[in-house]
Amino acid sequence: MKAVEANVDFELDVAGYGDFACACPRVRFHGMLSAENLRKLYATCDIGVIPMNDDSGVGLPNKIFDYAAAGLGIVSSLSGESAAILKKYGCGTTYNPGDVASLTAATHLSAFLKSDGVLMPIAPSSLR
Repeated sequence: MKAVEANVDFELDVAGYGDFACACPRVRFHGMLSAENLRKLYATCDIGVIPMNDDSGVGLPNKIFDYAAAGLGIVSSLSGESAAILKKYGCGTTYNPGDVASLTAATHLSAFLKSDGVLMPIAPSSLR
C-alpha cells in the first residue's frame, strides 16, 4: 500500500481475504472473486504482485502460475524456488519485503515482461 501511496503511476486491485485499511483512491478491494471474475480482473492488469514473506511457509504460491497464465509480469518478495522460476523464465522479478523503493523498481521492470519473457511495448505511465 505504501508503494501505491508513494507513486502516482500505480493503482492496486486487491482480491481475496484480508483486513485492509487504506484511504488511497488508487487502491481497490474486491473481496473474494469467482474464477471468471478473477480472470476478468487480471485482464485489466499489467502485473501481478506476490507480497509474501519467506517465513510464510509457502515456497511456490499458485499465484505465480495464475499470473503467468494471464500473461502478467510478476513481482514477488519470495526468494528460493519462486525467485528461481521468475529468473529462469524471464517472467518477473523479486523485491525486498517492506522496501518501497525495491518494490517500485521491481514493479516498473516487471510491467515490461509477459509471462513468456518477451518485452511488452508499454510505458511505466500505463501501470494504471
